[in-house]
Amino acid sequence: MSQSSDNPLLIYFGGTFNPIHLGHLRLAEDISKQLDTTALHFLPCHIPALKSPPGVSSEVRAHMVLETIADYPNFKLDDRELNRQTPSYTVDTLRELRNEFPNHAIGFVIGMDSLNQLHRWHRYQELLDYCHLIICERPGYTLAPVPEIQTIIDHGRVSDSKQLQQSLHGKLLFIQTRKSDVSSTQVRQQLAQAETSQDLHPKTLTMIQQMGLYR
Repeated sequence: MSQSSDNPLLIYFGGTFNPIHLGHLRLAEDISKQLDTTALHFLPCHIPALKSPPGVSSEVRAHMVLETIADYPNFKLDDRELNRQTPSYTVDTLRELRNEFPNHAIGFVIGMDSLNQLHRWHRYQELLDYCHLIICERPGYTLAPVPEIQTIIDHGRVSDSKQLQQSLHGKLLFIQTRKSDVSSTQVRQQLAQAETSQDLHPKTLTMIQQMGLYR
């Protein structure tokens, strides 16, 4: 077991955020409350490794995140992946964070759908060498990993968020959050049809309308 930490748990929430929507914000709020963290970092990726290119520039997506989270004191933007010209491999980012914060427990947020596909991630075997995984349930998804991932879950699963502070990395915590079936894909479809969406923060919608995005 790695050493324990008296420092605040650092939480990172990655994604394309194309665009950031209310589902993202509610999830981040629920995680912050349940884990009693002082900061949750939104981590937009530049070129997603397992998805098609976003179609909206990294700079615009980062600006949308930054403006949208401005009213949330505990939410921060980490734009390190946007400075890369290569696909955003989570393992590289986590290794970088571990080197920067050697004495902090680090939590990386993923959905149940991502956990089921974790074996497709680049060097997935190394992820827990650098962080804890915080898994959030998503509507329509149940836990159904391949055997290799199930073994990882069985070995590292904990039931109490306080256990994440007892080691710097290596654990998996499943948490219950408000159910939200909104997705960025659905939001883009709404915007293409009506140029508006009830699933966006007003600041996000204003930016999108002013810039003529997703039409």
